[in-house]
Amino acid sequence: HCSDYSNVNEAIRESLKLICGLEKIISPGNKVLLKPNVLAARPPEDAVTTHPAVVSAMCELVLEAGGIPVIGDGSGIVRPGSTNTSQAFKVSGIEAAASSCRAELINFETSGYVEVEVPGSKQFSHLHIARAILEADVIVSLPKLKTHELTLYTGAVKNFFGIVPQKNRKQAHFLEKQELFGNAVVDIYSIVKPHLAVMDGIIAMEGNGPSNGTPIFAGVIMASYDC
Repeated sequence: HCSDYSNVNEAIRESLKLICGLEKIISPGNKVLLKPNVLAARPPEDAVTTHPAVVSAMCELVLEAGGIPVIGDGSGIVRPGSTNTSQAFKVSGIEAAASSCRAELINFETSGYVEVEVPGSKQFSHLHIARAILEADVIVSLPKLKTHELTLYTGAVKNFFGIVPQKNRKQAHFLEKQELFGNAVVDIYSIVKPHLAVMDGIIAMEGNGPSNGTPIFAGVIMASYDC
């Protein structure tokens, strides 16, 4: 339980302690990619993006474990005239969080993608995956607790929708049907499964998520090695 973002560091430490901690997945010198949800250029109080306090806390914990934290994402909502991910990093507070921790901030839109085959694919036989994801030693997902207008709820799985370019995301959304879109989400997740997920569920979102729902207090931090 976590009642406020000012207590998030302690809550994350407690949640990780309950599942055996970061030492299980991080060795000294590992490059640890933290993947928050930076869906759009929205402030933290809108509950659209992972709160920057969660990102800062995880950077601190990765450093304590001897890892090298880097933060990366590609925003999902594009508006005319916007700078997409770079603007989303700034407005969401993630850019400031990275700066305070002296962590490298990676914009997946500009850092490049690698085409990979999807074994046993359900929807896409090939996908483009962010190069930074493939080059990391350890991957930690930092999703936001939200409902979704099409999938209803995906837990920590859909956060990795952000590792593919806009072209692949549009192809998935054009599928429209819940089951088909779900298959696309599974294909993306199957390529690179995170070693850990720490979910920001202090202020969550219900209703018409992932961007147009209503912020609601849930008061939890959730952690698992399985998304």
